[in-house]
Amino acid sequence: MLVIAFSIIFALGSALTGCGLLGSKTIPKEQINADIANRSVKGKDGTDWSFKFDSERCFVVNDDESQITASNADISVTVSSWRESGSGKYQLYLTLFGKMMLHYKNDGGKWVLESIEPKDLTNKTLELEEFKSFLDIKMPLCKYFRYTSY
Repeated sequence: MLVIAFSIIFALGSALTGCGLLGSKTIPKEQINADIANRSVKGKDGTDWSFKFDSERCFVVNDDESQITASNADISVTVSSWRESGSGKYQLYLTLFGKMMLHYKNDGGKWVLESIEPKDLTNKTLELEEFKSFLDIKMPLCKYFRYTSY
């Protein structure tokens, strides 16, 4: 009898904590990357940034600023992204850094990205020496998730 009671309690606990009926309480970082890969956002200066042209993209989910319910998820992400522009002595690096909020809806048990809300995204065009500093600043984000096209 005790084994049956324990099994029922365990099954209910699993269902309520994301291992069963309510589904996962998180959105996998691989899905977040795939979801933003073909999207664009506006930086603080109004410039559009298209993630599909990234040479490298790193991000971390800010759990303390994110909210997930059974039907909706607002995921706060700090992102850094860059790509090259020009060549030779005219080589420049286009960069994006800052926070954005990803708005998801649960559609039949799958999380679907509905929109991206830029929070404090900054676009900058950098020369090599400035770009080296940018790489140092963004590296902690790459420990969570890193995408490269090279």
